[in-house]
Amino acid sequence: MSPLLLAGAAPRLTVGTSVPSQVFRTLGFSARRATAAQLRAVAQLLYDHRRLEPEQYSLLCHAEWLLPATEAALAQDWIERFGELLAELWIRGDRGSWVESTLNLLKRAEAGRLS
Repeated sequence: MSPLLLAGAAPRLTVGTSVPSQVFRTLGFSARRATAAQLRAVAQLLYDHRRLEPEQYSLLCHAEWLLPATEAALAQDWIERFGELLAELWIRGDRGSWVESTLNLLKRAEAGRLS
């Protein structure tokens, strides 16, 4: 998914796409097979259309920090990555509410894409 394709999809988002899971589906985006750059591009598009909270936007845009440098350009399962981060936070006694919210967003988007 190139930034040009995302830019071309932007006009379609203004008509009738009201929730992030619909946006993910419209773009054909898979949270289980995306690079950090693709995740960042979709997050920017969602945020520009006011469909993401600033905290969710920040987490999605900086998701590459969850990866070893050798994996930064590879497609990832972001649901798994954010799940691992949430588990680490819980172990430390942090609720991780924004991480959990972002993880749930990705899960709903993936479920909507598969249905």
